[in-house]
Amino acid sequence: MDFSQLRVKPLRFIPFDLGVNLSPKERKEIHLYLKNKYLVKELDERKKAILSREPIIASIYGKDDKLELYLFDTGIGVFVLKDKTMMYKEDIRFAAKFLKDRKDCHHSILEGKYSESLAIHKVINEIRSVLSPSNKKMRVSGLPSWEYDGLSYVMSIYFFFPIQQIKQTISFTYLPDYLQKGIPAILNPAYFINEEGSPYRQYLNWERLSSDLEQELHPQIKPYAKTVFKKGIYTAINDETLLYIKENNISKIFILGIDTDCCVLKTAVDLFEHHLHPIVLSYYSASNGGKESHNAAIKVLERLIGRQNIIHTELTSERVKECYRG
Repeated sequence: MDFSQLRVKPLRFIPFDLGVNLSPKERKEIHLYLKNKYLVKELDERKKAILSREPIIASIYGKDDKLELYLFDTGIGVFVLKDKTMMYKEDIRFAAKFLKDRKDCHHSILEGKYSESLAIHKVINEIRSVLSPSNKKMRVSGLPSWEYDGLSYVMSIYFFFPIQQIKQTISFTYLPDYLQKGIPAILNPAYFINEEGSPYRQYLNWERLSSDLEQELHPQIKPYAKTVFKKGIYTAINDETLLYIKENNISKIFILGIDTDCCVLKTAVDLFEHHLHPIVLSYYSASNGGKESHNAAIKVLERLIGRQNIIHTELTSERVKECYRG
């Protein structure tokens, strides 16, 4: 099986030292402070079986467990960062690029330049301020002057998910002449961006289409895509595309793409409700959910926009002319 891309999910461990063992009183004070500012969590059964000491666990971003703190009574703490997904092309340059990215990321975290650095140092300083001055001998690794403001190293574990190469995502191997000569079409998804905080990440835990590599247009389409619209939701219809349609006096729009049951369906219905004539090219569309999902979407579209506005066969110049006469 061929794989053209690797999706990589990093899990980063960032330890620090408060410099002293925590007394029961200090542990209680820190626990109360963290509980008032962050989401303190209980240790689940799995972690109880693994850890010999029970730490204070706090989710720094509330219910979003992207950054968690584990603080032990030894005064040693560890931040666990579920970092953003990375995408790589699986080729001869993969190893070199991956290792460079890892090195750059670790340096950035230690030097306080990473996206989560501010939160990490803020929490460490807050915990230090809660600790009462004592006569305990401070470990040198607990001093703010220690290496990188109390941090010394980062350890990352990576989870690799190969993505099967799609040899051909549409049914034609070239774009016919009559589709090269200005017949308006919204290629859907034209340029989908799955941004941080999107509903797909928040509710579906779906992180695909978040890298430049994944967002690239198909090489067979790219030469003909003179106008490309960015979108971050199912539909391709927004103020930008509606303005383009209006300024170019477009009334009929051919829609094709992946997924039929998501972006294609939503775009077609939105066009219909804006009094624009959608024509769905079923023959050139597909679904990651398989043929069953594709067929279900077409069945729904037949009811929503009309059976006559769905083309199930390969396009011919005569069929295109017929659409414009109708």
